[in-house]
This record gives sequence, C-alpha cells and structure tokens, in this order.
Amino acid sequence: METTLAPSAATPATPSYAISFIYYSRGNSELGDDPSHVGLAVHEDVPLPSTCHLHHVRCPTHIRYMYEPRPKQPLATDTLVWGRSTIVGALPSQEATRANEVLGAFGAVEASLPEWNAGNCQNWTVDAVGVLEDKGILSKGERVFWAALIGKGAEEAGRRCLADGRVWIVGEHRKPTTNVDAKWGSGEPKTVGKLAGNSAMKDRMKALERSMTTNAPKAAGSSSTRS
Repeated sequence: METTLAPSAATPATPSYAISFIYYSRGNSELGDDPSHVGLAVHEDVPLPSTCHLHHVRCPTHIRYMYEPRPKQPLATDTLVWGRSTIVGALPSQEATRANEVLGAFGAVEASLPEWNAGNCQNWTVDAVGVLEDKGILSKGERVFWAALIGKGAEEAGRRCLADGRVWIVGEHRKPTTNVDAKWGSGEPKTVGKLAGNSAMKDRMKALERSMTTNAPKAAGSSSTRS
C-alpha cells in the first residue's frame, strides 16, 4: 500500500544520505499523459527531505539531451513529484559526495546523452543507475529492475516497487494534471520524445500561427503577409 509520511520528529546529529529514483508527473499513457520525467536524487536520509541534489537530463533544443544537475532542488514540497523510491539509504556524507561526483562525471560524457527521439530521460537515468552499480554505490540488479520500467508511468512504478518489497513514497503535494519532462522547469510546454499526439503543443502552435498571421506587417501591394 502506498505510504504518506509525516515529518520526522528529530534529525540525527550526523546526517546520513540516500539516493532515490524520482518520478515527476503521473505518466499514464492510457490516460493521455506524457511520459513521466525522472531523475536521481541524493538527499538526507529522513522521511521528508526538504531539498535534494537532483541529477537529470532535459532536451530544450529537440536535438540532444543535456545533463542538468540541481544541487538544491526542492523535494518534500515539490508539487511536481508524483512519487519516489529510495534505492539505497544510510550513506555517510563521503559516499553521498562520491555519488554526486560519479553522476556529474557521467552526465559530462556527451555519448551518455540520448538524442531526441532515440531515447529520453528515463533511458539516461537507468544508465546512471548502472554506473552507480558498477562503482559499488548501489547493489547489483538495480539497473535491471529500473530498466524494466522504462516507458512506464509513476503509478506502475509504484506498484512494481511495492510488489518487490521496496518503499514507494507518494508525492506530498502532487498535482495529477501537471506535465513535466524534457523541457521541465523552463516554463515552456512539456514534451518528451515525439511531439505526435501532444494536444497541448498542437494547440499552442495553432495559437501562435494565428497570432503571427494576425500581427504580421502588411507588405506594400499585398493584402497580407504570412511568415
């Protein structure tokens, strides 16, 4: 059963850390959702960590994904978080620092970044799990588990985590209709992978076309000018 956690009564004098696989938005394709945006978060090993060091990729150019670390990303109060599962906990601060360094080095390798329509943030995040596994930070088998969830939404991920005996923590302030993905955090329409079937993007493009047609300057000797 899904778990909603209350704030921790006390914080350990010497904090320990955890690494979580985070799902942003529901990502249920059967209900017309865009795929869930995902990432890895290194955070304090407490029930409701206020912030995390987020490692994820996004694709604002629609050419190749870019790695974007966010060292102080809100976590417990982030309305975009649909759910998360802790992959490993009780890490000392030195191991958490090492995990951040390993993920940063992996993100800096251009060959690790998917090209548009050849993969997305889910592929990259699973590969990042594999790198942490190879470095001994995560247990063997983690990459295989998360690879089986590529293309699945947050709800399915939660069911599989619980069936596997893992903890699944629902987002405290989640908003079911929010879409986040390749252009997450940029304020632009949210899309992952192909644009086909994305009604929000199509509506925006139609509105933009109408605006450009209406506001285009009149050319001499012509009744209208289209861009």
